[in-house]
Amino acid sequence: NILVLDAADLSTPLTQFSVGNGSNPHDIEIVAPDKAYVTRYGTSELLVVDPRDGTELARIDLSAFADADGLPEVSQIVRVGGRVYLSCQRLDRNGSWGPVDDSFLIVVDIASDSLVDVDPDVEGVQGIVLSAPNPNSLAVIGDHIVVGVISSFGDREGGVDVIDTKSNRSLGLAVSESELGGDINSLVMINGEVGYAVISDENFVNSV
Repeated sequence: NILVLDAADLSTPLTQFSVGNGSNPHDIEIVAPDKAYVTRYGTSELLVVDPRDGTELARIDLSAFADADGLPEVSQIVRVGGRVYLSCQRLDRNGSWGPVDDSFLIVVDIASDSLVDVDPDVEGVQGIVLSAPNPNSLAVIGDHIVVGVISSFGDREGGVDVIDTKSNRSLGLAVSESELGGDINSLVMINGEVGYAVISDENFVNSV
């Protein structure tokens, strides 16, 4: 569910509304007072709601990005201009919960609530392919989205990916997990040159 709080009185919720039993909501991006997007990890749809009262406005089908288990594992969401970008992990729920192959940023046009095909030369609707799979953090810096990608735990194949939203392409890993010294678990950016990441080493000891 979504819980709406008043910053002046956090003890008294203004409203609370369901986004579907078992849907496992992960993130919300409010794009207007009467419109918000909700990523739901346990479904293959992006939900569009009125955040004031929970009225459902639309559902956007994301099943084209699902792997064999039927779910695309869409988690985080950020906005750049007139589009929102969704982190699509594509994990194997029937096996090790590792990524099955590529992971993406799915692009949605806010005005039309439709998927944006970033590569019209390829059949179907394409997302932005990340330099490594399994994204877990998104941060917007101007026209760029900085993405923490973990790949699989312990393999040191992830890092900090940088996406150019003008070209809808990855610029590659700015820093690798090997350079960071462990798995990247979370990432925030202060500006275009400074960021913080939570890293876990082979003994699961965390550092910033």
